Amino acid sequence: MKKIFSAFILSLVMTTTAYAEHEKLNYNSQKPVTCTTPDKIKNLLGNQLGEMPYMQGDGVSAATDGKTFIKTNLIIAVNLETKTFSVVE
Repeated sequence: MKKIFSAFILSLVMTTTAYAEHEKLNYNSQKPVTCTTPDKIKNLLGNQLGEMPYMQGDGVSAATDGKTFIKTNLIIAVNLETKTFSVVE
């Protein structure tokens, strides 16, 4: 009887569907921007913070309208002595 009851409950759970209503929240998070070249950023990080580039690559960031994207450069710099790092986009 216990197995039949368990099978019945399991069949109810398996056949039940749930619908969730999702709100579309389009928002744009802005950050302070200073436009310059990756080479100038590497010099700034190296001279002021003693951080050396660990990784550099291309990235994608949302534009101000929140619907389109723009290409960006991404640099991760590390200082092994002070154990600090910077992520610059």
